[in-house]
Amino acid sequence: MNLVKSFSIYTISGLLSKALSFLLLPFFTNHLSQSDYGVITLFSNSIYFVLPFMFMGIGETLSVEYNSLTAKELPRFISTSLIFSIITFIISLFSILFFGTFLSMLTGLNIKLLYLVCILSGFNFFVEYVFIIFRNQHKSLHFALLSISKTVIELSVSIYLIGQCNQGAMGRINGLLISSGVCFVIILIYFFNKGYLNSSFSKNWFIIILKRGLPTIPFFFMIFILNNSDNYFIKFFHGNKSIGVYALACQIALVVNLISSSFMMSFYPFFYKSLLDKHHNKILRVIFVYIFIIILSILLLFVFSPLLFKHFINEKFIDSLQYVFLLSLGQMWWAFFLIILSYLYYKKENTKLYYLSISSIIFTITIDYFIIKQHDSINWAWANMLSFLFCFLFISYIYRKQIFFNFIFIIKQLFRFNFSDANRKRGFKLPD
Repeated sequence: MNLVKSFSIYTISGLLSKALSFLLLPFFTNHLSQSDYGVITLFSNSIYFVLPFMFMGIGETLSVEYNSLTAKELPRFISTSLIFSIITFIISLFSILFFGTFLSMLTGLNIKLLYLVCILSGFNFFVEYVFIIFRNQHKSLHFALLSISKTVIELSVSIYLIGQCNQGAMGRINGLLISSGVCFVIILIYFFNKGYLNSSFSKNWFIIILKRGLPTIPFFFMIFILNNSDNYFIKFFHGNKSIGVYALACQIALVVNLISSSFMMSFYPFFYKSLLDKHHNKILRVIFVYIFIIILSILLLFVFSPLLFKHFINEKFIDSLQYVFLLSLGQMWWAFFLIILSYLYYKKENTKLYYLSISSIIFTITIDYFIIKQHDSINWAWANMLSFLFCFLFISYIYRKQIFFNFIFIIKQLFRFNFSDANRKRGFKLPD
């Protein structure tokens, strides 16, 4: 399946899932309070904190090595990699058991919700893992079917529990838990049928995953900080109500992230294979299209967001509108960052993630602290956007030479094209 077709399927399935959520925004904004939205946001954020430790860079390692894995070696890789998720799950449970009070104070979630975070993280690990496998096997239709089914189950259960059972924030959380649990069972059956789960263990793969995965721990912690630090500071300085308003804007701005994530699912396998085949022209053409789509999506979001809030969102969330454009710009810088990150993984220079991660974490926490404690709430979105911009500029500086040479290559290609079109008939010859 070619890049355009697979990207289209990933994007359409993602947009359908997002469209279902958007269509239900009137329901959720009418039945959930601003504080409910705050609790749901903090709960989701906590999942995104645990999940990266379960992955330990497994997804990136599998994507880079997939073309060299034999049918016998793939189950050994998967079975070996699951050790890291099991260890993380056990550590998470014991952390809550012994430090639950402290963690509850830190996250704003009660002990029960913290345990649910661990369980849901375990379910989502398998969901995300099978998505990575589908992506590398070019099974975009499988991906779409599972993704849409999960969303339909989640939203259906949430509507029932919120609308009929008056569970509020817990109705949304239970909807997430049930849908992910159903998918977890289906994926386990799929893995057993494919022979992906067995007792085989590879010391070699264990060492490779550990070696490449350790630098990704601060990196994924950086991602967590970039996306969630502002929420926790808002909770600390201004309370759950302010988080709920701000979080709704984040949810809308994530449309840009949805497009970039859908693109990356099909781009990474294409990128690695094209580099091996030295098809640099193809890579650059695809990147140009990607940049155009991202910028276009932000412009459309800027134009249609006021209409969305006017006709679909409950008026108690109207203050969310002021954040949308700046938050979407932050997602734009992240989308551009992911392109350069793919080159870092290809070069297997994961240790550079240490410098990137530590610098971005320090910058983000510092700017969030000094800006968010102020009452001028529009600056909260500025802090978010500047954090993503810093991250993009940092990785651009690391690979400045490669970016410069690619820029020169593009200029030469354009010049060669223009020269050929304008002067070919005149008999001129372009020097090599």
